[in-house]
Amino acid sequence: MFKQIIVATIFLVAFSAVIAQCNPVVRLAVEEEEQDVVPSCSSCYVSMDSSIAVLNQILRNNNNFEYCLDLCDQLSNNNRVSCNLTCESLGYSQFVYFIGQDNADPIALCQYAGICPANSNPSGDVRILTVTPAYAPIGTPFNISMSFNGLVQAGQAQVIVNSPLQSPIIISNQLLVNFNATSSITFIMNTSAATMSGIYQITGLICADSCESNDINAKVLDKATASFSVYLQ
Repeated sequence: MFKQIIVATIFLVAFSAVIAQCNPVVRLAVEEEEQDVVPSCSSCYVSMDSSIAVLNQILRNNNNFEYCLDLCDQLSNNNRVSCNLTCESLGYSQFVYFIGQDNADPIALCQYAGICPANSNPSGDVRILTVTPAYAPIGTPFNISMSFNGLVQAGQAQVIVNSPLQSPIIISNQLLVNFNATSSITFIMNTSAATMSGIYQITGLICADSCESNDINAKVLDKATASFSVYLQ
């Protein structure tokens, strides 16, 4: 039995297929249910993923907090419980240091609090990463799909689409909790007159903890790449 959540940040909400415009970075996901008194791993992840940047902005404006409760009370109600639990697990000073780092990992925070399970000999395999068509004019929709399997207590599967300038324009994440199965990420990238012509690079990852994490326990378990070309008619 496993639990999987596709995580959304801006612009689009989708399940197995989403349509994305090729403009600012698009993160694809579904919304999490309202947080319980004792949050699940997925609830904690969603809360902390959305709260880390907010907390850092609060601290930049006012660094006179001394206790976790005082800092976390600045957040919306749904995010306070996970913030308090993760903060208390590390201690206030270490929590502030952790979230202030580049690529602070919300999964690791939830693991330190005992909400998300720790990884034990995780494994993962990107079975196939495809894009169709591989070469087409502007105005063509591109179908992108990654199939993967793994044994991961808490981690992510991720597909990143980079523009010809090597900047990410789509990041699609799937949260993996007690995952021992085969699954996939699939979406459609539409192109339009505003789309840059050139070669687009796709990277598929399966990771223990967050794929961008700098935490000592985080690990990229497998990686695959693909590309497609968009040209002017």
